[in-house]
Amino acid sequence: MKHLTLFFLFFTFFTTKSAELNLSNQAKKVLARELERNFGTADYKIVKKLSVGGSGASLQVIEVNGKEYVLRIISSKRTDIQIESEFIATEISSILNIGPKLYFYDLESRLILTDYVPPLNGKTIDYPDKVTEDMAVYLARLNKVNINSNDQSFRQALDNFKSWNIEKLSPEMQERLRKVLAKVLDSHNLFRDFQPMLAHNDLHFGNLIVAKRKSYIIDWEEFYISNAPFELAATIYRVVADESLKESLLKSFYNREPTELDYARFRIGAIIYLFMQGVNDLSSLADGVRYNISYEEYKNLPSPTTFLREILHGQEKINDNTKKVYFWSLLKKVDDLVSEKEFSKNLKLISKAYKKEKKDFKKTILDSF
Repeated sequence: MKHLTLFFLFFTFFTTKSAELNLSNQAKKVLARELERNFGTADYKIVKKLSVGGSGASLQVIEVNGKEYVLRIISSKRTDIQIESEFIATEISSILNIGPKLYFYDLESRLILTDYVPPLNGKTIDYPDKVTEDMAVYLARLNKVNINSNDQSFRQALDNFKSWNIEKLSPEMQERLRKVLAKVLDSHNLFRDFQPMLAHNDLHFGNLIVAKRKSYIIDWEEFYISNAPFELAATIYRVVADESLKESLLKSFYNREPTELDYARFRIGAIIYLFMQGVNDLSSLADGVRYNISYEEYKNLPSPTTFLREILHGQEKINDNTKKVYFWSLLKKVDDLVSEKEFSKNLKLISKAYKKEKKDFKKTILDSF
């Protein structure tokens, strides 16, 4: 009996201490840190290895404090973008309770830890009723996530704009708005084809907390599908309220010197962002306030970023007139952007780039056969 006890102790020690995961020293540190943070201990036991498809990932079931979890070690063949996408999707599925609970993920070490959900014996086709019901719930939960496309948001702004009684404005103002709208629609023809990305959709100074070590974005209620130029424009015009920082923002975002095409896309994104923001904000004002603006007053409106800083620094009291000036200044900025000589060049440059991208894509596909 004594020998059996010693054998059992040796076997337990071997499986918990000697059976090592194939991790770098840095990844081991990350795993220990995250286990300690989530479960109060860095000790774990390897239970078994799970089979995977063609992703090249390694899936290990580990036991911590008597409960089993899946540690996914992502293949080095996967790009950082692919890994980030997997992390985001896993996190969303965890939050919506349509996937295993997520505990942590780390890009550098390529690790992700979730609950272990023991599968039933057999295949999905062996449980048609259960799979059908669960898939219906899964799709319904995804369908309720507020990630409306930027095109839908733009159409909402257009509906708001069409509801205005612009006859209450001076003939000069009416003419300016019609010309601006025509160029905004030209911009949108290209904007809607910008590469989509998941985005906050409500970036402004009030949704950013500046702490000692970093800034934190909060209030993700409007989380949706947008694109980088739109969100970059929101950062300049509503978060930092400083157009002079545009170059450094683009440089940091692209991790290189911005190209002429980068600037062109930013300007188109800014036109759409400012138009939507201005129209939606003005629509919130009573008619007597919204339309109480002369063409001369409109032409001399301040820059929206300058005026916003004055408001935030307490130099301007927030009232209906202040709101009217700021909201109209957003549309005046759109007017300025579409009136610049660069505007037509931007449209041509982006359009030419799209044609080249499509041509290169087709050539790449054909050359692969």
